[in-house]
Amino acid sequence: MPTDYSSLKRMDPLDLSRSGFAQDKSPVEALVRLKEGASAPSYITARAWFGETLFSTQITQEELRRLEADPSVINVEPARKLPLIR
Repeated sequence: MPTDYSSLKRMDPLDLSRSGFAQDKSPVEALVRLKEGASAPSYITARAWFGETLFSTQITQEELRRLEADPSVINVEPARKLPLIR
């Protein structure tokens, strides 16, 4: 049975379904935006930082739920691969 993400306020459920996250239990690449002055949650490993409040990471469904409840997180969205430009 697919997970219902419609109650999440910090992540767009449509973006989740497009990323394949709802069908699979494997982690997905995501971008996490924090409130000014906040640090990355200890249960998440930041892969790359973009400034002081935005970082990329891989998250599981459980980590997504924790991020949703974390007051230091503004939003979470699936990372999208950019097309190769030649």
